[in-house]
Amino acid sequence: MIKRTALIVLLVFFIFGMSGNLVFADSQEDLKKENEALKRELNRMKLLFEKNETTTVSGSGTDTESKEKTVLEEVKVTAPPVEKPLKDFAGTVHTISKEEIEKKHPSHVGELLKRVPGLNVVDEYGTGTKPNYGFRGLAPFRSTNTILLLDDIPIQPSVYGDPSSYYNVPVQRLDRIEVIKGGASVKYGPNTMGGIVNHKSREIPEGSELRTHNTIGSDNLIESNTSYSGQLGSMDFMMDYLRREGEGFRDNMRFDVDDFTTKLVFHPDMQSSLTFNFNYYDVDEETPGGVTVQQFKDDPDQASKPFDFFEGERFSVDAHYRRQFTKDSSLNTILYGNFFERNWYIADQLGSSATTNTQFLRKFNAFGIEPSYSIRYNLGNIKNLLMVGGRLHLDRESDVRARGTTPNARIGKTDQDADLETFALATYIENEFIITDRLSITPGFRWERVELSRDNRLRGAGGGVAGENTSREFLPAIGITYKLTDETTLFASARRNFQPAEFSEAVDPTTGTNTDLDAAIGKNFEIGVRSRPLKWFYSELTFFRMNFDNQIITVDGVLQNAQGTRHRGVEGSLEIDLFELIGAPFKKEIPEKFGSLSTNFTFTFLDTEFNSGAFSGNSLPQAPDKKYGWGVEYDNPLGFSANLDGLWVDKQFSNDANTRQQSADGTTGKIPQYRLWDLNLAYAGEIKKREFSIFGGIKNLFDEEYFTRRSSGTQSGIIPSPDRTFYTGFEFKM
Repeated sequence: MIKRTALIVLLVFFIFGMSGNLVFADSQEDLKKENEALKRELNRMKLLFEKNETTTVSGSGTDTESKEKTVLEEVKVTAPPVEKPLKDFAGTVHTISKEEIEKKHPSHVGELLKRVPGLNVVDEYGTGTKPNYGFRGLAPFRSTNTILLLDDIPIQPSVYGDPSSYYNVPVQRLDRIEVIKGGASVKYGPNTMGGIVNHKSREIPEGSELRTHNTIGSDNLIESNTSYSGQLGSMDFMMDYLRREGEGFRDNMRFDVDDFTTKLVFHPDMQSSLTFNFNYYDVDEETPGGVTVQQFKDDPDQASKPFDFFEGERFSVDAHYRRQFTKDSSLNTILYGNFFERNWYIADQLGSSATTNTQFLRKFNAFGIEPSYSIRYNLGNIKNLLMVGGRLHLDRESDVRARGTTPNARIGKTDQDADLETFALATYIENEFIITDRLSITPGFRWERVELSRDNRLRGAGGGVAGENTSREFLPAIGITYKLTDETTLFASARRNFQPAEFSEAVDPTTGTNTDLDAAIGKNFEIGVRSRPLKWFYSELTFFRMNFDNQIITVDGVLQNAQGTRHRGVEGSLEIDLFELIGAPFKKEIPEKFGSLSTNFTFTFLDTEFNSGAFSGNSLPQAPDKKYGWGVEYDNPLGFSANLDGLWVDKQFSNDANTRQQSADGTTGKIPQYRLWDLNLAYAGEIKKREFSIFGGIKNLFDEEYFTRRSSGTQSGIIPSPDRTFYTGFEFKM
């Protein structure tokens, strides 16, 4: 009954927004008049500058009015979104801008995120096909403790029951990347203990545009991204295709990726827009496995799994409807569907001597609707910004495992066949009280109900059983910002977050019984300051603490809510424009003559600890105590640019037991510290008003031999990281 009721409520919310002009007729009419006046003024200005036109005033003004009417249809005016800017968020925010993306020409998003303070980035095999991000000491593998979004829509195929991520958004397709830490906002969930990564796609430009970005590099790397955009009547469109392929730096590491996206934007009227996105993604890659300690010394590029192979296919569709009732109120509604199939064929033991393999065959179907309403209003002398919304999410996973009779078998005997389903319902409300021009307080809460169920279709021992697990959580939050000056802002926040039990934890896969495990709970606290006191200087400093309780672990073969962890530390960043600094005492505009020379520095100091459970007192694995990032950027007025980036990551443990001495098979032991340098050179210019750029660079400039993880699972051993690689390419827009 609750499923049906929730669906009806959210659909009514959506329909209400579609018919909003009936409810907000007066306000909407005011906004319409304002927009019409603005449009007419823009049209008159446009007419003034048209070439080869003479202005004559007739008694009726027919010619001018006709011309203005024609131009009127070409002008689109929309009110700004009713939302709080990220720069005013009561927490730590790191935004990677469009300019930074275009300057550094990365192959994948992880290359841009690795220097973000508080974020540990692990490239699973060095190909960038799977994102692995961990915030503030949380495990980075497949980003299971992080929510990955594309334009506010979850990327993970089963964000509640099986939150592993397999899709890396093409970086060439992005306008910016927003990293929000400290539990993020009540708007997002679940699994936001450390934060979120929100990929924001490029807007469709005015007029038609053909854009191509092409790269070749070491290990037969070929990347080609082409997009075309334009307008058809009231519809804007963009088509984008990415092809990536390469041999990889190790044996059995070939990969190829096809990624195609279409975006359609309709403008039914001046107050609304409707956006459709369609994405198809296909990846085929070989997975070389881990190596032993001796193999890493002899030749880290060799493969221990010569027959392992991964296939992934993704199709997603979403619709985003936005309606602006007035300049102070708006409704946003998102509908999404995500379909993903992954097949992974893994030999059952190290080396080519394996005689069998296991086939992991999974299919995911996910659907959701997320409406949200925002309004600015006054309560006495206090300005307010209210946001209320919710989510209805349904997904189904088919989990099949089969046993092949040879290491490279593609069919086998089924030994697991299960249906896994999720029903999730969430609602949230947040109100920013703008007490004064300098002080704002933002309380809010999120309520989540998650129901997971499992149905074993395979008959026999343990077959035919079914079970379910339901969790309900109330998640309050509060944030405070205070502007010491126009350039300096203090912020503090306290938030409660949760991570529901996954399918494998919620229902016993053998007996089908409900494990009655509670969701893991995170409590986040932050206090910090961000400041730009001078034109040439920016800084941000954050102190944080996170308690993560009720984590699920296995004790004597039994799953329990027994684990608790504590995470605390400090992180920050500095940016200095050196030319502005040199010129400031002399009041000289050096940047205008010589360009821009800037430097930046980021740091993370992290202290983690198991505070309960079997490993109490130990540090968390994959949680380096220290991380430093630095960079120098130079931009010449003639179009030349250079970027030199550095990264140093401290040693870290690879397992909960904090084993220091590495085992011969490479599965346990410390992960040594490593240092990386990357260099990028580029030139940008114009040919007949058509923009182009040529670029090239070196990754791992000094050929550091390192690794970022050890695996004790199906890919057992040390997972080597890429050695020095070269690349070059060009971009052209017309």
